[in-house]
Amino acid sequence: MDMNYATPVVCTLATEEVERLSGKNGLAFHELLSAFSNCQLKTHFRSISSHYPLNELRVRFIRSSELRPRPINVAEELMRGVLVPRPGEDDLLRHTPDGLDALELPWQRRFRSLLQESLSCCEESMTECPALLMVAVATSDVNPVTCFEQLDSAHFLPASFQSGQFDSSVARMYLLVHDMTSPPTERGVVDPEVVLRQMRQRFRGVHCQLLLINSLGEPNLTAPDVWAKSLAPIFFPDQIPRSVPLAVVRGCCLSADDMLALRELVIQVVTKEVVPAMEKRVATLNSTVSNSRKGMKNVIKSWWRKPREAEDRGAHQGAQYRYDQIESQILLLADSALVMKDYETALSNYRLVRDDFKSDKALLHQGCCQVMVASCLQVLEGDGRSARREMEASLRDACASFHASQQAPSGLREVTLATRLATYASLLLADLLGQQSGRHRDAAEVPPSPRNHHTSHTLLHRIGKTGIT
Repeated sequence: MDMNYATPVVCTLATEEVERLSGKNGLAFHELLSAFSNCQLKTHFRSISSHYPLNELRVRFIRSSELRPRPINVAEELMRGVLVPRPGEDDLLRHTPDGLDALELPWQRRFRSLLQESLSCCEESMTECPALLMVAVATSDVNPVTCFEQLDSAHFLPASFQSGQFDSSVARMYLLVHDMTSPPTERGVVDPEVVLRQMRQRFRGVHCQLLLINSLGEPNLTAPDVWAKSLAPIFFPDQIPRSVPLAVVRGCCLSADDMLALRELVIQVVTKEVVPAMEKRVATLNSTVSNSRKGMKNVIKSWWRKPREAEDRGAHQGAQYRYDQIESQILLLADSALVMKDYETALSNYRLVRDDFKSDKALLHQGCCQVMVASCLQVLEGDGRSARREMEASLRDACASFHASQQAPSGLREVTLATRLATYASLLLADLLGQQSGRHRDAAEVPPSPRNHHTSHTLLHRIGKTGIT
């Protein structure tokens, strides 16, 4: 697994006016923040069994409309796009430089990144459960204080909360966005400090903050593009209000002070909101899981645990495992520990819930846990022989689970998602085998997805194996 995706998530809920103001710079609001998401910190994280320093932490900003499973057709269309060589890459098609691994070729990197992104927000993983909901309203919105109340209602929550996959009682932050060059509104000249004071009086239990942007009166056509490497694919473009940027250069309306304000905002969000929220989540979930599953008495009780049928898991009402079911809570604990780099806690809980999913015949959940077990082992034990054996066995079991799910009598979406997951697990297994001396042929023979479910993923899987051999 690419650990760049194992990061805490901040979900942004922004009004159309905020998106319009951000769009002046050619960026959606969550994209505006993304360039500053890799934070250098001087703080600590209190996990279950350790208290360790956090010198660096990356967060992912995801717009509320993107916090749901990626559509198969959109993902496939994007997959076809990454196969096309870009300017300057034609020579690599004819001649690969000596010493350059095939997996480092630019289209391979793009494919791997897009494949990982296309698997985000599926309900078989809780990695994207937000640590924080950032509600953003502009001073130029009609009655900003009322807008905060309305936008934070259940009606506007992301689909993953409404389906029951995530608990809606996550931490909140209210952000007031002020455009420094906006003309007076119908209410006259808006003083952002006055609005901020009103917010703090109304929402005493919520952190409220002000962000000033777009200080430049004229677009800066030479502004450096610091967003190029941080932008993620948009899978629901019709859900983002579009506005015409003032120039083709990203960030053209942002002054140096605006850039510093964005950077400082993200650092404060991470240190004062995200890290404490994740500490609280891990501690609360660990207490719940310990009371339910740990200790001799609970271990003996678990031997008589009855498998959950699909109806009991809530498959027909929303998420297969609701956030308040113990299996979902164990998975959330594992994923939360993973994103905060406590890999030992993550590994033990992945192993714990994996057996529940196996008993329930929840094949996709089971396979995803097996992939995560292998990922944790890779970080913890690296090239140890016993770890490699367990990683290989876990990835082979994951492939088998995904293939079995494809053959199960289920809906089209699950079959196609299983194909994508099987391709991903096969690539990880091929990588693992290809790194071991004398096992390149084994890597090339890793089975792809079944023939009747070929996608562009399978094609790229074979390209990857060719690079390994």
